[in-house]
Amino acid sequence: MNGGMMMSDSNENYLQDIYMPLPGEIWYHYTDINGLYGILNEGKFYATDYRFLNDKSEITYTFDLLREILIEKLDLIEDIDYKATIERLISEFESEIEYFITTNIYIISFSKNKDSLSLWSNYSNKQGYNIGIDITNTFALTRESDFFTCEVIYDRQKQKELILIQISKLIENLNNLEFKIYDYINKCISDFLTEIYMYSMYFKDELFKCEEECRVIYIDLLRSVDVMYRPARNLIVPYIKIPKDKEYLPIKYITIGPTNHSDIIFESIKEFVKSKKYIIPDECIKKSDITLRF
Repeated sequence: MNGGMMMSDSNENYLQDIYMPLPGEIWYHYTDINGLYGILNEGKFYATDYRFLNDKSEITYTFDLLREILIEKLDLIEDIDYKATIERLISEFESEIEYFITTNIYIISFSKNKDSLSLWSNYSNKQGYNIGIDITNTFALTRESDFFTCEVIYDRQKQKELILIQISKLIENLNNLEFKIYDYINKCISDFLTEIYMYSMYFKDELFKCEEECRVIYIDLLRSVDVMYRPARNLIVPYIKIPKDKEYLPIKYITIGPTNHSDIIFESIKEFVKSKKYIIPDECIKKSDITLRF
C-alpha cells in the first residue's frame, strides 16, 4: 500500500459523527498534583502523543481485530483478483501500522464519571485530583476544527459490528465495479483503512472498561504545533499544550481524591485557584465522596 491511506490536508473529519458532547456537558480529567498545578498555572491541558499512551496494545488492538475478521470474511469476495487484493492487504498490515503511527496525533483522556475509585487508583494513586470542565466551551468542536471527541468503546461485539459495516462497504464497492480501475480500487482500500485507523483511537480492550474513558483527539496534519517533552512512567513522553486560544480554562469543578489528608489540601487548592484568578466557587472545590482508610 506504500502508505497511501492516510488523512489528507483537506482534513476530512471522520470522527465528528461519532460523538458530539451536549452544550455544557462536563468531562473529568484525573491527574496528580503536578498535572493539576500545570493545568491551572498554564491554562492548558497536556495532550499526549498517541504512541505513548498507558495501554501499549492500543495501536495494534483494532488492527488485530480487523485482521481476524477479514480472514473470516474473505470468502464473501467474489472476484479472485479482489480477493488477492484483500489478502495482500492483510499481509501488509504490519508495515501499514508503522506508517499510521507516524501521524501527529495527541490525546487527552477524560471520563464522565466524576468520582471513580478505579480512576483515582489508575491515574493518581488515590491521592490526586480531577478537573471538571465544560468540554464544548474548552475546545472548538466543529466540523472544521482539528479537535475530535469520542467515547471509548470497550464492547468487542460492538467493535466487530462497526468494522463489519466498513468491510461490507468495501466488498460492495469492489464487487460492483464493472471495470478494474486500480486507482479507484486503491482509493477504496485507502478510505477503508482510514476508517479503521480512526476506530483504533477509541476501541480498547474490555479489560479497561472500568476507566469509562472519553477522549479529546487533536490531529496535527500540518505539524504546526510545538511539541514538548516531559518525564512520565520512566519515559520521556512527547506532548502538546492545548487549547491554544484560551487564557483560562472553563473549569467548573475540582475534586480531591480519597485521601485522609484532604483538609489541608482543600485549603491549598482554594488559595492557588484564587491566585490564578479562576472563578470557581468554594463549593465546587470538594472532596471525593469515597471513604478510604490508610
